[in-house]
Amino acid sequence: MGLIGKKKTDNLDEEWADLDLLLPKKERKNIKQKIKVEDLNEDDYDEEEVEDNPADVDVIKRKPRSEDSWQEMMRGLIDEDDEEENAPEDAPEGPESVFQAQAPSYEGFDETPLTEAPEAPEPVPIRQKIRRPHIIRKVTREPRIIGRVKEEPQVEPEPPIEEAPAESIPVRQEVVITPMPNLTTAESEAMQRKIIWAFLHGTQMLEKSDVPVDSQSEMLVFAGMRDGRITETDERELLNAIKSPVDKYGENGVYRRLVDEREQRILAYHTGVGFTNPEQTDGVTVKQFLKKYPLPQDFEAAAAGFLKTVRRNSSDSTYAEYVNALRNFKWQIYGNRQLFYEQLKIVKRKAEEIAMAEIGLVKTNESEVKKILKATTIRGDAWIKDRIERRLSTQILLRNGLHPRYKITFSGIPMTFSGSFRVGTRDVIIGYIEFNGETVARSYYRNNSQGIWRYLPDYALRRNNAGRSEVWCGQAYADEMLILPALLQKELTAIAAEGLIKNIIDEPEFLFVGTAKRYESMKEYLAYRKEGQLTGDIYQEVSTRPTVVFSGGNKTKSRPTDLVIEDENARPDFSRAISEWSMSTGLFGKITAYSYLSKDLSLEYVFVEDQKQRAYLRSIDIKSDVTSTGLYSEWAYAGDLSTPLYETIAKSDGFGDDNDIKGGYICMWKKYISKITIVKEFLRAKMDHK
Repeated sequence: MGLIGKKKTDNLDEEWADLDLLLPKKERKNIKQKIKVEDLNEDDYDEEEVEDNPADVDVIKRKPRSEDSWQEMMRGLIDEDDEEENAPEDAPEGPESVFQAQAPSYEGFDETPLTEAPEAPEPVPIRQKIRRPHIIRKVTREPRIIGRVKEEPQVEPEPPIEEAPAESIPVRQEVVITPMPNLTTAESEAMQRKIIWAFLHGTQMLEKSDVPVDSQSEMLVFAGMRDGRITETDERELLNAIKSPVDKYGENGVYRRLVDEREQRILAYHTGVGFTNPEQTDGVTVKQFLKKYPLPQDFEAAAAGFLKTVRRNSSDSTYAEYVNALRNFKWQIYGNRQLFYEQLKIVKRKAEEIAMAEIGLVKTNESEVKKILKATTIRGDAWIKDRIERRLSTQILLRNGLHPRYKITFSGIPMTFSGSFRVGTRDVIIGYIEFNGETVARSYYRNNSQGIWRYLPDYALRRNNAGRSEVWCGQAYADEMLILPALLQKELTAIAAEGLIKNIIDEPEFLFVGTAKRYESMKEYLAYRKEGQLTGDIYQEVSTRPTVVFSGGNKTKSRPTDLVIEDENARPDFSRAISEWSMSTGLFGKITAYSYLSKDLSLEYVFVEDQKQRAYLRSIDIKSDVTSTGLYSEWAYAGDLSTPLYETIAKSDGFGDDNDIKGGYICMWKKYISKITIVKEFLRAKMDHK
């Protein structure tokens, strides 16, 4: 394990100090002005562990940005939201712009292709990384655009990547050089079926274009993955049964496939030749690499560590280039083994998703309660009322009956929850999240008008119309940041259905906000929010910008018929809902929620239907890492695509039904939501499965 930022060792510090070798000449001057190696203090950079890094590597220390520069960049980061119930009158409105980017893609492939992949544009560089001394912020990749409004202009694709000519060398077959392909949905599903077939019947069908697999066979493999009958050894045998580029071309031939200097640098780095010595690599180096990393899963951790090192020591454009180079490097080295490995990960993730949906909540016992409370930390600020400060403790939670009652393991993270209690119009549940060996108490609340569970990161005190101080729940940088994953939505709804905790002794508001950070006034909160200076675990662990974006959703609503999801892999798979749950809400009445995975299993869509068979898309989850807050580390911005059934009149933009108004909300079904393609597909799929 290497520690970035530790004392210099070996000669890699000189290699990374000479980082401008990473860059084309035209970029070197600018990067040299930004990156300095000498005369900086230790406080100017952060330390971070990178697992399986081949060697200890020095950080290229970066001078901190000026305060003005930091504030200016954070203004572009903030995505403010004026949620209907929580937003103050002077709070800024929601996002005015769309975060746009293009995902990397490639064309064609030669390792027994299923079909020829289409040409695609070159990737757009990843967004500017924001750094500031003493403030740790999770930096995420550029957003993946999954849909758009039809009227928006499309980006013209770049010319396809030209194949580099290969010299005449002694190899087993003539070397063919192509970029790593982007599989279509049909090709991905065919590979997944072949993987399932292989685990049940053997590997003899892997070279076929497709094999028949029924749902029963699929569930047998999923069960085998969950209970350990399908082991890592089985996975390795499957991948070893697939011919690799070395089998076709030999080590020298595979080396000739690495036509990009960046790919040669990756090879040199991971074999000890030295990052700055790509010219010293050859077929022997390829042989050394494959001895160290014979299969794609063996290289995965080292590859992730390499990218973290590049991220810290290079410009954004260079980092983007190495992300693409590493992807192509894996293809040139492993060939179809890499493609099957990626599909194997999808099959395993699907098995995990189904398992989590089936297991559900389990009640805790007395010894577990004592152990959890003893290990729990509460990071909230003091609660103030009538000039008296009080701090929440586990003893106070216990005496109010808010101890851990229900347990679940979500994405490998143990979580326990109290029963629910009422604070004003909100249902509240205390969560105990065990993360990296530490258990932290968190507050979750449900707005009963729409029935969505959210995390409480912070709060501000404000004066109501009667002149009394009241709590205003923090909204982070966007409301979508705070929405809990679909599985937790279901389980917390089940807990709330058990009924409210009786005999609450202390002030319910104190029990609710005692786990969160306090701001003295709305003015203070909004000032920190505007400058990107909100503090707390969520702002370190969860992306402050969306990583999946559906365009549209500005101040003026797009036409509903123009809202389409163009990325076929990102579209929901309506063949089977992986979960469903019901609840009663003040605004919609009784509703039922249904969740569906996307076709590539990277997203989870939650649709809601009322008793009148009216529906809408409530949220889109990104199946990313789960954090200590219970939230995913990445989130999606759906814009107008997720217009609720009842919208605030101010946001309806003339699409509301004047004959269906409830308080300050107007129904959007008749003129807007009923015309959105994805909603119509959901309702049609539900009817087909009845």
